[in-house]
Amino acid sequence: MTTRLATSTLESERFILRPVVREDTPALFPTMSDPEQCRYLLDPAFTDPETLADWLCDTEWDGRSWSAIDRESGEVAARVVAMPRGERIAEVG
Repeated sequence: MTTRLATSTLESERFILRPVVREDTPALFPTMSDPEQCRYLLDPAFTDPETLADWLCDTEWDGRSWSAIDRESGEVAARVVAMPRGERIAEVG
């Protein structure tokens, strides 16, 4: 069984990276429903927001996922992920 670590909030001058929440789905859906943008995902592009929200907030996933919030506008600008791969290797996207 994998021990899930908490996803911390990170801050920079321009962005606040905080854990993804279901309410971020409308901002992320246009990108995550585009087949070209999702070509490297294991699953195809999402066809409905509810399925995307479930995927984004899956409590069984062992990675970490942040929404990058633009400090100026307060809007979701991007999603950032970190995924474990073995003991010491991680993928960031």
